[in-house]
Amino acid sequence: MPRSLALAALATLLLAAPAWAGTTYYATPLTANTTTCDQVTPCTLVAAVGKAGAGDTVQLEPGDYHRGGGAGSDLAISSGSTIQGQPGAERPRIVQEDPFTSCTCAILSSLGNVTFRHLFLDQSVDNAAGGGVNVNGGDVVEDVLSIGGRQGGYVTAPNNEIRDSVFIGGNGGLVTAASVHLEHVTLVATGTTGVGLVAQRLSSGTAGVSVDNSIVQGGPSGHDAVALTGDPGAGIVITARYSAISRSAGDSAGTGTEQFDYSDHVLASDPIFVSGGYGVTGASPTIDVASAALTTVPLDFSGLPRILGPAPDMGAFEYAPAPEVQASAGDVTQTAATLSGSVTSAIPADARFEYGPDASYGSVAGAATVAGAAAPTAVGAALAGLAPGTTYHFRLVATNEHGTTATPDATFTTTGTPPGSGPAPSDTTPPHVSKVKVRWPKIRLKLDESARVTFTVGKRVWKRKLGAGTFSIKAPRRVRRGLKPGRHRLRIVAVDAAGNRSAGLNRRFRVR
Repeated sequence: MPRSLALAALATLLLAAPAWAGTTYYATPLTANTTTCDQVTPCTLVAAVGKAGAGDTVQLEPGDYHRGGGAGSDLAISSGSTIQGQPGAERPRIVQEDPFTSCTCAILSSLGNVTFRHLFLDQSVDNAAGGGVNVNGGDVVEDVLSIGGRQGGYVTAPNNEIRDSVFIGGNGGLVTAASVHLEHVTLVATGTTGVGLVAQRLSSGTAGVSVDNSIVQGGPSGHDAVALTGDPGAGIVITARYSAISRSAGDSAGTGTEQFDYSDHVLASDPIFVSGGYGVTGASPTIDVASAALTTVPLDFSGLPRILGPAPDMGAFEYAPAPEVQASAGDVTQTAATLSGSVTSAIPADARFEYGPDASYGSVAGAATVAGAAAPTAVGAALAGLAPGTTYHFRLVATNEHGTTATPDATFTTTGTPPGSGPAPSDTTPPHVSKVKVRWPKIRLKLDESARVTFTVGKRVWKRKLGAGTFSIKAPRRVRRGLKPGRHRLRIVAVDAAGNRSAGLNRRFRVR
C-alpha cells in the first residue's frame, strides 16, 4: 500500500468508533456533578473515571483538573478503558497541587490495557513520586505530555506502546521495569545528573525496551539511558533505531545482564531544543533523519503532518521551517497595481506586502493570516492612489513561530508622466496636506498631488518627495536620536512642482 494511503487509513481507524465501542463518560473542570457524566451535563474527573469499565471512554473537556496530593493517592484507570482529551482541542491538564505524603504514586495509574490519549499530566510539584502516569501492561500512551519533579512516568508491567509523547522529569524522563516500545517519543531528564531513560529489572526475567525515531536526553552529567539489574537472572535489552541516544561510561550496573544495541542509525549528537521547550531548532541534527518505515502515526505532537521534509524527524515534534514566499506585480496602471504572491508554511503564518517609493517601503497592504498547509497559499493586494510614472519597491513578508521570511526587493513602475516632470502652465493651486496623525516616530498623512514635503521638529528638518495618496512615514534615525521625552511640535509644509506652497500644518506629539 502506498505510504500516503496507509497513513490515511490509520487516521481513519483512529477516529472511527468501532461497532463494539462502549459508553463514553464526559468530564469537565469546575463542576460538582457526580451523577450523569453525559455530553450535556459532564461530571467530575473522578466520577467519570469511576463509572468507566472495559471498553468505555472517559472524555475530558479542555481545562485544568486538580488532584490534591498530600495523603491521597493515584487515580486508578479501569482495565480496558480509554481516557483522553477532545480530538483537535487543547490537551486537558491534570495537575497535582501538593506532593504525596502517603505514597510515591503517579497521578494516573493504569490497571492494565488502558489507552491514554491527548493529555497533559503535571506532577512537577512532587520530587519523590512516580510522575504523570504509571503504565501497567498492555497500555497505549499516545499524544501525552507527562511531567514529574522526579520522573516523567513509570512502566511496571510489559507489552506497552508509547508514541508521539513527551516525558520530562528531574531524575529521569521515563523509568521502566518492563518491556515497552517507544515511537517518536521525547524523553528528557532536566536534572544535572538525570537520566533520560532508566530501564531496571530487579527480579529474574528480561525487559526489552525498543526505542524508534525518538530523542532520549540525559542531564549534563547524567546518561541518556541506563540499564540496571538486581538479580542474576535479570536481563535488560535496550534496542535503539533511528534515534538520538548515546552511551556513556557507567550506564549499566547490576548482577544480571545488561545489553545495548545502538547499531541501527543511532545519532550520538545531542538535539538542539528551542529555548524553554522540547521541540527543536532548525539547526538540530535530529531533523529529517528518522525512518518513515518505523513511523505509524500520521501527526506529530503539535498536530502537524508527521513528515514535512524528505524523512520524519526524531522525537515527538516535527520541525516546521520558516515560511517560503514568492511575490510579483501586475495590472500596473497610472495610479494602481496588483501584488500577488504565495506563502508556504506548515503552521499558521502572518503575511503582508510592504511597498513604497524606496527600499524602506513605509506602506503595508494585503495583511492576512495563512493557515498551515503543505501546499502554497495564494495572497494578494490591490494598490490604489499611486503616483503616475513612479517606481515603487515591494516585497512579501511572512512570519510563523519558527521565523520570518521576505522576498527580495522588487520594483514596478506606474505608467504616465512622472510627478514634477514639468509644471502645468496654469497650475496656481498649492498642494493640500490632510489627515495628519502623529504616533512618533510614525507620521501618517494624505497629499492631494505630488510635492516635496518638509518636516520640521525644533531644529531638525528632513524632506521627502511624495506623490498623491496616503503615506505612512517614519522619521529618520538622525531626527529621532537625542529627541528628549516630552511634548514637541511637528510642522509640515508641501511645495509642488509649480512652486506652489501649502499652508504650514502643525501637530503636537509626545515622545515617551
